[in-house]
Amino acid sequence: MAELKKRILLIGPLPPPLGGTRVSFDLLLKDIEKSNLDFSLISLRVLPGRFANMLLQIKLFFQILLSIPFYQIISFHANPQRVGPWGIVFFAMARIFKRKFQIRLFGSDLDLYCEAKPLHKWYYKRLGSSDRILLQTKGLITFWKENIGSVENIEWFPTSRPANKLVRKEEKLPSDKTTFVYVGHVKKEKGIQVLVEACMILSKQEADFIVKVIGKCTDDTILRQLEQTPTIQYLGELPHAEIGKQLLQADAFVYPSFWKGEGYPGALIEAMEAGLPIVTTRWRFLDELVEEGRNGFLVPIENNKGLADVMRKLVNNQAMLKEMGEQSYERSKEFNSTDWNRKFIEIVGNN
Repeated sequence: MAELKKRILLIGPLPPPLGGTRVSFDLLLKDIEKSNLDFSLISLRVLPGRFANMLLQIKLFFQILLSIPFYQIISFHANPQRVGPWGIVFFAMARIFKRKFQIRLFGSDLDLYCEAKPLHKWYYKRLGSSDRILLQTKGLITFWKENIGSVENIEWFPTSRPANKLVRKEEKLPSDKTTFVYVGHVKKEKGIQVLVEACMILSKQEADFIVKVIGKCTDDTILRQLEQTPTIQYLGELPHAEIGKQLLQADAFVYPSFWKGEGYPGALIEAMEAGLPIVTTRWRFLDELVEEGRNGFLVPIENNKGLADVMRKLVNNQAMLKEMGEQSYERSKEFNSTDWNRKFIEIVGNN
C-alpha cells in the first residue's frame, strides 16, 4: 500500500484565464487555505498554443493519476467534458487503492454532453458510483435521476460568490436615467444583439435609460452595433472590483442569454447581491435564480420586443426597482460562497 502524503488531493482550474469556473474554484481554495484541512493542489492549467497545451494536458493527466495512491480523498473539480474521460480513469485508480473519490461538475451542460454520444453517458453511469457528486443546478439533479441513475450520493452545490459588503449608492434623483448593466461575454449567444434591438425599440418610445455593457468582445460586427447605439455604453473588460462598483451604481441587471451552457452565471448572482432586479430569459436553469415578478422578469429567448417591454416596466419605476432589488438581495443569500465553501470543507473533513 502506498504511503499517504496528505489527506486530500484537490484538482481543479485556477485563473488565468479569468472565467466563472476558475473564479469559483479559486474562492473555494482560498477558504480551504484558511482551514486546517491537510491537502495538496493540482491546478488544471492551460497554455496558449495547441501543441503546447496538448503536452501540458498529457502531463497533468499522468501527474494526477500517479498521485492518487498517496491520498485518502480525491476531489476532482472540472467541467463535464474533462470529468467524463479523465474521471473514469481516476475513479478506477482510486478504487484499486481504496481511496474515496468525489467529483464537482462545473457548468450546466452535463445533459447536453451526455446526450451527444452514448459513450458520454456511459462515463457518467460508471462515475455514478463515486463517493459524492456535486452538481451546480437542481435541474441537473433531475436529469441525472431520470437518465443516469441513483441520486443518493448527489448534492446540489451551486455557483456562489462572496457576500457583497459594499454600500449601494444613495437614492436616485427623479432626473437620473434608469441604468441597466450587462456583465459577461459579449457575443451573439449571450443575447447582445437582442439587447441592441431592444434598446432601439425603447429609444423610439423615448424611454429615459442607459445600458452599460461590460465584458470582452472579439466580434467586430457586435462592437460596431454597440458603438452605434446611443443608449449603450460599452465599457469593455473591467477589473472585478470595478465591476462590483458598476453593479452598485446600476438600477437593474439585464442578461438576455440563449447560450446552450447557461447555468448559474456568477455575474447574475453578484447582481442579486448588489440588490438589482434581474431581467433575463426563460432558458435552461436561469429560472432557478429568478422568480417571475418577484426579483425580476423572464422573457422568451431572442425576443427583442419582449425584452424591451420588460425593461420599459422598470424605467423610472422606483417602487418596482426597490422592491425587486430587495427580493434579489434576499435571494442572493442562498449563494454566499463562504457558506458553501464551509459546507465543502465539512464534507471532506468528515470523510
